[in-house]
This record gives sequence, C-alpha cells and structure tokens, in this order.
Amino acid sequence: TKYCPKGSMRQVLERSNSPIEWALKHKWALQIAMGVQALHQRSSYSGDLKLDNILCSDANDISLIDVYPTSGYTHSYTPPELDEFKPKLTPARDVYALGIIFWALSKEISEFEKEEIPGGSWVEDDEVVPNWFRQLVVSCLAEDPSSRPTVEVVVKTLSQSSTD
Repeated sequence: TKYCPKGSMRQVLERSNSPIEWALKHKWALQIAMGVQALHQRSSYSGDLKLDNILCSDANDISLIDVYPTSGYTHSYTPPELDEFKPKLTPARDVYALGIIFWALSKEISEFEKEEIPGGSWVEDDEVVPNWFRQLVVSCLAEDPSSRPTVEVVVKTLSQSSTD
C-alpha cells in the first residue's frame, strides 16, 4: 500500500494556496481514469467514486480507495438513472462520477451542490480548462447512460490530449 500523506483529493483542493498547474490536473485525471479502467477490466465497479476516495502521494500519484462498496453512495456524485432504493453498480455510473470529479478538479472545487455541476454543456469562458477537457466532462455527465463514453474512451482521450 502506498503512503499518501497529502490525504484525499478533497483535502488537496481545500489546502491549495495557489492555482494547481493544468499539467498536474491532467496527470491526476488520467491516473484516476486508469484506476477505474483497471476495476472495470475485472468487471468491478466502484459506485462511490468521489474526491474523498482518491488519495494523493507526496509524488502526486493517485490511489483509489473504497473501490467496491457493498452499499451506500454519495448523493452529489450519483447519476440521474440511479434508483436510490436499489442502486446498481454499473460502468456508466462510475463514468458519471468521473465527470463530476474531473469538473471539480479542473475548477479546484472541493465542496459543491449537485445543482452546480454542468449538465448538457459547459461553456464558461475559461482559458485554463481546455475545450477538449470540457467536452470530455460533458460527455461523462450525459443524462442517458448509454451516451456516456466507456472508461477506455476516457483514458484514450486523456492519453492522447495535450497537457497544454
């Protein structure tokens, strides 16, 4: 097990005294997506991906924790199709949570309400967040789960995109 003294991604964002470089956010997004991809390749799904379940080492490497909960979820990270009485673990549910995590990471937001999350579009005039990344977030947050990319597509997009 890797020692992660920086704590959770939520804590990293809360403690940040200056803007986090885009290259580091990009690295984190790719590592998070690769962790989810490793789960999905084993037909395992988290169902509770959130900033609190992502740890950061001194080397700025990411580790996922609580990757297979038997029950429970965090309301602000749940997709629209979730049946709160019978929550199912699905790849699309994890990809939706990735979209929220990527949005929060890019905006450096550690606390938010579900209503703040961009829906079908994210058109802010924000030069720090590249357009391709905003488009990736919006696709992950698609209301229809069948319209969301697979985690493999997310990893490929992040791997092929410039860190500029």
